[in-house]
Amino acid sequence: MRWRRLFPAFLVTQTLASAGSVTSLAPSSAAPYTVTVGVGAGCNVSTTDVVFGFYDSAPLTASGSIRVTCTQGAQYALLVTAETATPGGPTVLTRVGGTETLEYALDSVTDNGQYAALDDTDPLGRVIVTATTATYVRTLNFMLYGGQFPVAGEYRGQQLVEFTLLN
Repeated sequence: MRWRRLFPAFLVTQTLASAGSVTSLAPSSAAPYTVTVGVGAGCNVSTTDVVFGFYDSAPLTASGSIRVTCTQGAQYALLVTAETATPGGPTVLTRVGGTETLEYALDSVTDNGQYAALDDTDPLGRVIVTATTATYVRTLNFMLYGGQFPVAGEYRGQQLVEFTLLN
């Protein structure tokens, strides 16, 4: 009976020894092993729309935001571009189903201070960010110019956010 109780322990010891991690004839032993994980840079980008509301030829303001949450240490670039009626022209909203436009402009940009570089002469320009544990938030504040007399209807425009992961 006594031999039967030792037999399973002996088999376990032999199995571990054959794996190359331990060589022992003792009833018990221990061996270290390594656990690894790779962490790649990854990001989630979201935006909120800019909604001016009802326009009656008086100036209106509205804000939209870009939120980026990344793996800590990830580096990325953001570039925001605006729709214009002509290349280099004013930023416009175009009437749905028509060609009439309303002009608007970027009034100011705020962010939570995580950017590494911002060209103040082109606030919609490229921003390079190194991610921390906090979400990067860039708020774009727009003004729809007063004194415009549009045809009734819904007007839309598009801002494009280009996101490039750098590492």
